[in-house]
Amino acid sequence: MKNKKRVLIIVHGAWPIKLRLRVIEKVKENILDFLTTKRGITRRDYHKFKRYMEEEYDIIEVLRWSGGLTKNFDIKPAKKHLKNLLRKHKREKVDIISFSLGGLVSQEALKECPDIKINNVLLAGTINNPEINFKNCSKVFNVYSEKDKFQDIAELFYEKTIDKKIRSKNVKNIALKEVRHDELCKNKRIKTQRLYEFYKNLLIN
Repeated sequence: MKNKKRVLIIVHGAWPIKLRLRVIEKVKENILDFLTTKRGITRRDYHKFKRYMEEEYDIIEVLRWSGGLTKNFDIKPAKKHLKNLLRKHKREKVDIISFSLGGLVSQEALKECPDIKINNVLLAGTINNPEINFKNCSKVFNVYSEKDKFQDIAELFYEKTIDKKIRSKNVKNIALKEVRHDELCKNKRIKTQRLYEFYKNLLIN
């Protein structure tokens, strides 16, 4: 492992959608604010996190995918792109961090690449497939917020469950208390440290 490059793959979630009609947009914002994701997780958030992690990795890849919500037209092609990235870096030491719907993309790709060994996987407020066992991953950290209502709704919609925990032997479930869904990729202070540092300490071990 000494001579292998360290690679981080960042898998973003669905992109926020802005509606043209102000009245409808306001209603949407109020509903999403109640679900703790009024602003969504933006491109700027992901790029700030990428810059923060650059000193720790030789290569950082941000998975390029549509950020849409449908399984066939958005998640399925995203899974294919991620599988290609995993094959590209299969001889390196690869970590994956996924946010929101990006967790489902990652899990579907890992399920179909059982021969590719992954170092650490960090899931932050993600939609989780209960059938995934992560056998090809050294460590998996499932970080979720007890305040996050959006994850509950999305989990119910995609996987017919509202269980934020992942029941698998090599998964460590970590509950945060006061983080909104749209703050999962912001450098918010949590207890004695900030969120980016918290993620970094989990991934770099």
